[in-house]
Amino acid sequence: MAQLPYMISASAVKKILEKIKEAPTPAKFTQNYLSTTLGFEGANDKAFISYAKSLGFIDASGVPTSLYKQFRTPHLSQRALARGLMQAYKPLYDRNERFYELTKAKFHELVCAETGLDHDNVTAKRITNTFLEAKKLADFTAVDGAEDDSDYEEATESDEQNSPEEPPQAVAQHHVGKLGLAYNINLILPNTDDPKVFNAIFKSLKENLL
Repeated sequence: MAQLPYMISASAVKKILEKIKEAPTPAKFTQNYLSTTLGFEGANDKAFISYAKSLGFIDASGVPTSLYKQFRTPHLSQRALARGLMQAYKPLYDRNERFYELTKAKFHELVCAETGLDHDNVTAKRITNTFLEAKKLADFTAVDGAEDDSDYEEATESDEQNSPEEPPQAVAQHHVGKLGLAYNINLILPNTDDPKVFNAIFKSLKENLL
């Protein structure tokens, strides 16, 4: 039977995750950082460090991972959390690949089946409520539950580092008379693979300008 991650105060999970997106990434995610920088000083809040490790957001020594940094990146945040939840609750994924789409009642049944806990057990309820609170900030679209994030990380690094390519340009030159005058025509071509579009453009250019 698997031991699934949870927090005693399920509502604190969403609040802490939201605060993480606002605060700078620390060299190490410590209890002092959690209380002083993020402002969560309660005794139950300390359990978030263990929960963050289960998500793959911080490593065993408390250092934030690349997934932590992706979570703080606005356009990557929801998917990064979804991947973290897939990792933390992998035993549930192994039982039902669409576990995150289940109703609360069905999800709770799955938790009980995996942990062996009774449906009215306090821990089982905390596991269910913690996941559902964290899920509110996640987007499972196109997330397959795979443990290898290398392809995803390469794609995000490329997305962050590379600027959009400029549209292709065509340059036409024409010499006028014996004076040797010349002019340049810069065309911004549409982003299309249809040869008819290019044929029409160059035909018009030839008939009217060249």
